[in-house]
Amino acid sequence: MCPQMQYLYLFILIIFVNDVKSSIFDPDITDYNAYGLKFAANDFLLAQAQGGDQLLFVQFSPYDSPLTLSCSVDYPDSSQYVYTVAVGSKQASTQEYFYFAGEISGIDDEETVVQRTFIGIVNNTGMSAHANPMDFSCNDVVAYYKYLSLDYGHQEYYVIGVKSTGTVAYGFSNGFVFVYTPLNSLLVSVNGSTIWTDGTFMPHAVDVSQYNFAVVAGYIDNGRNSRIKFTPVVYLLKFNLVSGFPYVVSNWTYVPSNNSWQFGQSNSGANIYSAKYDMSLSINDYGQVLVGIQSANTVVRLSVSVSNPSAFIFISSQENGGRALGYGKSVAWLQNGTSIAILANSYTLSYTWISSQIYLYNSFTNSPSSILLNTEQTLSSNMDSIFPNSQQTLSSNMDSIFLRLLSTPTALALMDSAGYIFVILPSLPGFYSSTTGSDSATSPGVSVTRPCISGTYNNQTGSVGPCKLCSRGLKNSGNDSVSCAICDASSFCPLGSTDDVSYTALVSVVQALSYPTSPESVIFDDILIQNMFRLGTSGHCVVVSPLFWALIVTGLAIMILLLMAGLKLCIKHPHGKKARKYLKHVFKQTDFVGEGELWVGGLASFAIVVLVSFAYSFSNSYLNQYPIENVGNSNFACDRSIRNAKFDTSLQSLGIPATENEQTMFDLLNEQTFKCHALRTSIG
Repeated sequence: MCPQMQYLYLFILIIFVNDVKSSIFDPDITDYNAYGLKFAANDFLLAQAQGGDQLLFVQFSPYDSPLTLSCSVDYPDSSQYVYTVAVGSKQASTQEYFYFAGEISGIDDEETVVQRTFIGIVNNTGMSAHANPMDFSCNDVVAYYKYLSLDYGHQEYYVIGVKSTGTVAYGFSNGFVFVYTPLNSLLVSVNGSTIWTDGTFMPHAVDVSQYNFAVVAGYIDNGRNSRIKFTPVVYLLKFNLVSGFPYVVSNWTYVPSNNSWQFGQSNSGANIYSAKYDMSLSINDYGQVLVGIQSANTVVRLSVSVSNPSAFIFISSQENGGRALGYGKSVAWLQNGTSIAILANSYTLSYTWISSQIYLYNSFTNSPSSILLNTEQTLSSNMDSIFPNSQQTLSSNMDSIFLRLLSTPTALALMDSAGYIFVILPSLPGFYSSTTGSDSATSPGVSVTRPCISGTYNNQTGSVGPCKLCSRGLKNSGNDSVSCAICDASSFCPLGSTDDVSYTALVSVVQALSYPTSPESVIFDDILIQNMFRLGTSGHCVVVSPLFWALIVTGLAIMILLLMAGLKLCIKHPHGKKARKYLKHVFKQTDFVGEGELWVGGLASFAIVVLVSFAYSFSNSYLNQYPIENVGNSNFACDRSIRNAKFDTSLQSLGIPATENEQTMFDLLNEQTFKCHALRTSIG
């Protein structure tokens, strides 16, 4: 074989190997933002899949207990990759278990393998952590799992939902749907095409209601010739009372308006897992459904009749504004379905993280009549608070990138990009949940209850938000933080007042700045003369005054005159006459006044030199005081505000109080009576 053919075969072999290598399912096990929800919680336990350590973690309530009520269980198989964990929202305290589901990694996506997809349960089989916390042992917490009996191939999207009582788990993907009953270890699956009305549907999120229906959100493929490649769709499913299998009864499709930026998004690549296309769901006890579509920066609110779940009723749609992604990455109902928490992340269109916040909305009535009459309020009109805030700062142990939030449903739990979990417990009226956290980096962190500070109040039971500011005209001294008292009508009582403040104790501060005016002297010669012979009374004025230093030199000259007179009149020694003659010669040389004729002129010349030097220094510094926006105080002059500029304007701000002289004229004008006569004429 010729060398050229050998190189060609080698090149083809490399391409083939790379192609095979790229089809192996090999996820990043340390990424908490991949392939599904890595934590779940209710009021009795919190679960997390810690892929980097291949551990299934469980924390039993109370979450703020000083006892160690947490355990970690190894993955049953080191090759297992856990997509998601789930738990029933209304499980009893005796049901100390949660579900986990995933796939075996390291297998070719196209390879036929029966034992690929699994569903399992982590269960406490010993003494109850709630009933007997002192006798509880992690040795009794064990993991069981089962594989699907048929190979459905690799699933990019695979989600599970749990019946609210925790007795049944449902698995959804494009390739299959299954029902898992751990009580009798029964796992039954069917092909996904027998369930979904559109065979291209890929489930991205699921929530199961307590009223025999479930909601599944995902994307459908519009085909290669469509401009919008994938469209968000929400399915409404009911469960067969005999077999327990779900079946589709209705669906709702998200369609952006033609003039919105979302209309230009093609959602290309939504069939391959990407956190960009994560969706979220939450159903409350009244049948209202929150749908988070973060790729459209939108949260949709739908309603389903709990007595006859046969169709969706559209209530409202809320987007976070701007060309960004991330609003609705997670959604949750709080306080018995009357409050909403939304993870409002902000990403660029290329999915680069910008910020993370949690928006809290409250006061939803869930009234069927208001929904049918379309009078239910929108999300934006019910905004209550944003986390983090001045009262609820971010715990030092928590990263600023939030990935998930969920309701327990009484508390709010959130997880950051490093897998750290923080639980915000509900507070009583008069208190709020402080999220500063402890110095311990142990996960989960838990909030602590703090009383509302003066000027704020909290009248809600079970609130996870901050205390609210007292409205204008109301006050709270801090003795009673449940409500605010009415201020005295004659007092100053702004937003967040702690007590009455008399108006007489207030000092008016005028923040309006008057247009600068030019000084009386704008000619440089006049300015120079005024500065040269100005002494002033302050220490600064004396130090920079040329006249002051000239007087100092003049004083020294007078002392020299007295010395010369003493040498002439009192000292007869020849050396004295010689010294006097020498000094006269020196002073004549410095005589700038008489040009060397008078030695007394030499003494006066020293004072003149001082004045001239100061004049030069002042002139140079004054010249550099321009432009005024680039200079500071004029420390070289007694008047530090002096500038090398002239100001001229005929306008004056109305916000500037009039001077005493001007106010007299304004008073006269205000007291003057003006009469206006209207004349009507007609032209014949």
